Amino acid sequence: MIGVDPSGQLFYPASGCIAFIILPTFSQTAHALIASCPLSPTPTMPPITHLGQFGTHDFIEYWTAFRLFLEQDNPYDAERMLLLQTQLGWTAQKPLMMWNPPWLLLLLSPILWWDFGTAASIWLAVNILLIPLTIVFTFNLLKFPSRAPSDYLIAIPLACTFFPLYNSLKVGQLGGLLSLACVGGIWGIIRRRHVVAAAFVALWSIKVHLFLPLALLLFFRSIRHRHIWRAMGPAGALLGILIFATELIHPHAITQWRAGIEGGQINGRVEGVDQWIGTTLTGAVRLLFARGELVPVWPMIIVPAIGICIVAILTIRTQSKDIFPQLSILTILISACFAPF
Repeated sequence: MIGVDPSGQLFYPASGCIAFIILPTFSQTAHALIASCPLSPTPTMPPITHLGQFGTHDFIEYWTAFRLFLEQDNPYDAERMLLLQTQLGWTAQKPLMMWNPPWLLLLLSPILWWDFGTAASIWLAVNILLIPLTIVFTFNLLKFPSRAPSDYLIAIPLACTFFPLYNSLKVGQLGGLLSLACVGGIWGIIRRRHVVAAAFVALWSIKVHLFLPLALLLFFRSIRHRHIWRAMGPAGALLGILIFATELIHPHAITQWRAGIEGGQINGRVEGVDQWIGTTLTGAVRLLFARGELVPVWPMIIVPAIGICIVAILTIRTQSKDIFPQLSILTILISACFAPF
């Protein structure tokens, strides 16, 4: 029991046992990460040059959406996305769509500006570097028996065995960035590092169904803990700047995002987020009430609304208790389970 051992004597042997049990998984993960990293001194895998390599599968949606964004075209147009992705070697009949808000493209523009292979390589390297940063913030949030420098040498390799993290790296998703944003934002609020907290809280907005419940949590907590406003105010200002800059560069991007969520035409069919059934409670409910090819849309509204209500009730009922870290973690779990898609 690492987390409750008062002396810390079990920390190292327990960690060692865990590491031994999952050593094969870690070995595979570490090999893939190091070998595919463009900065690796002795790479054993070829550099990223085309779709299908490590770190490229989902990354293609951000890269192609950015190309349309740069051309003042619609990054949420399914037909245009499919055309660009086909040129990169995408073979599916439907494109991989980006449903994140368009200011994500602005934030990632220093990476997405490059050709596909270079951009994917940089994105993979950045995500690998985010792992130890996330561990540092997490260690400072959790009350471990000790936090000696050697603890990080155990924690970071163990983090590499967490399959969702490996999978996020493998396909080129936003998991690493969002993990750091969540942990960093919570850390900044607890430690009252308001500028740091504001920057990370603004990053939450790139995943709307993560942002809304966490923002609601912060709002209710700020009623009793006024110092939270010192982070929420600058975070709102940063988000406003991002939205303004996005509109300045591409005046119709946000409108196109909203329209794209409602559905776009491709091959004579409407393709929107309602066509996407994710591994969430919402997706399970939709499949449960499906009738043949007719999958209901109402769970995409009702189920997330229930999640929001749960967060609101938990936050209000625990206003007087100093359990913000626990509430934050629970809210993140709720946002994942009750996500609309």
